[in-house]
Amino acid sequence: MILTLAGLTKMFSSLRGDILAVDDVSLVIHDRELFVLLGPSGCGKSTILNLIAGLERPTTGEIRFDDVIVASGRRKVFLSPKERNVAMVFQSYALYPHLSVFENIAFPLRIGKQGATGVEETVGEVAAMLEISDLLRARPAELSGGQRQRVAIARAIVRHPKVFLLDEPLSNLDARLRLAMRGELKNLQRRLGITTVYVTHDQVEAMSLADRIAVVRQGRIEQVGTPDELYNKPANPFVATFIGSPAINLLETAFAEENGVFFVVVGDQKLRMPDEKSEELRRLSRNVCLLGIRPEHIHLDRLDRRLSGQRLKGRVRAVEPLGRETILHLEIDDSRLTAMTSGGELKQGDTIEVDLDLKRAHIFEVPAQGPRARQ
Repeated sequence: MILTLAGLTKMFSSLRGDILAVDDVSLVIHDRELFVLLGPSGCGKSTILNLIAGLERPTTGEIRFDDVIVASGRRKVFLSPKERNVAMVFQSYALYPHLSVFENIAFPLRIGKQGATGVEETVGEVAAMLEISDLLRARPAELSGGQRQRVAIARAIVRHPKVFLLDEPLSNLDARLRLAMRGELKNLQRRLGITTVYVTHDQVEAMSLADRIAVVRQGRIEQVGTPDELYNKPANPFVATFIGSPAINLLETAFAEENGVFFVVVGDQKLRMPDEKSEELRRLSRNVCLLGIRPEHIHLDRLDRRLSGQRLKGRVRAVEPLGRETILHLEIDDSRLTAMTSGGELKQGDTIEVDLDLKRAHIFEVPAQGPRARQ
C-alpha cells in the first residue's frame, strides 16, 4: 500500500500558546517499504505517526492510503484507526497483564469476531513465525523484554494490517538484544510485505533498518533519502551531524582562491582543496564555510601511513578505545577534531600529524547565527 502525506500540519494548544508540532510535511511512502522517521526527542516524529494511525486529527493537509483519503481537514474526512486498518507497536508494548500471551495476541481477532478455530490457527501461525509458541500460556510478567516485544508485534500483525506503525519499539531493550531484534524486525517486514513506518531517535537503528529515512527537525522534514544518500550527501549541517557515529566534524573555516586553486584555513594551517570542490566553494555567498569531515576520513601519520600531503599538526586530547576501533579527540590550534583509527598506539598528549581526505569533505554555508548545535 502507498501512503501519502500532503501538506500535513498539526497544531496543539497549551498554556504557552499554540505549538506547531508538525509543519507542512509531505511524504510518499512506497508499497512494502520500511520507512523510518528519524530525529531528536520532541521533533514531531511520533506526532506524524499518530496522525497516520488516526490517533490525532491533522490541523491541515491530507493523508491517503493508496487513493483513499483517510484524513483531510478541507474535505472534512477523518477515518478511525479501525477503519484505516493500521497496527501499532509502542515503546511500552501495552500488553494486558491479566491475559496470557495467547489471549493478548488473539485480542484483536476476538474483537473482530473471528471464530474460535480461526483464532487458534492464526495465533499459532504468528507465534511460530516469531518463535514464541512455547510462551502462549505465560503471562506478560513472566516474560523478558525481548519476549514481550515479540508478543506486541504478534498482536499487531495478526490482523494483517494495511500499515504497520512502530514507535521506538526497541528502546526498552539492552544493547545486545536491540541489535538482534533489529535484524529480526527487518526480516519479518520483508516476509510480510507490509508498508511499515518506524519512529526512532537512534541513527544506527535507522541506518540498519530503513529502505529510506526522513530526518525530522522541529516538525519539518530536513531530508529524505536512503541511508547511503543521507550519509554521503547530507543536505545541511543538521543532517550531517545527526547521521553517522561518531558525529561528523564541522569546522567553520575561511577559504581563498589563488590562481584558480582554493585553500581553506584550519587554525593557523592552510590546506589545498581538491579541484572537484571548487564549484561548491564558488557557490557560497561569503568566503567562509562549514567544512564537514567524518572521523573515518581523517588518517593518522603514525598509524595509517596514507598521507596525501594535506597534513595538519595537532595534539591528542583524549583516547577512547572501542576494541576493534579507537576514537581520538584531537586539538589542532583552536580547532577540535574527532578521528577514528584501527590502531591503539597513541595516548593523551601525543603530538601527531593527520591527513584529511578532502575529496570526501562536505561543504555547507555558514548560517547567519553561526553553526547550529546538534540536538
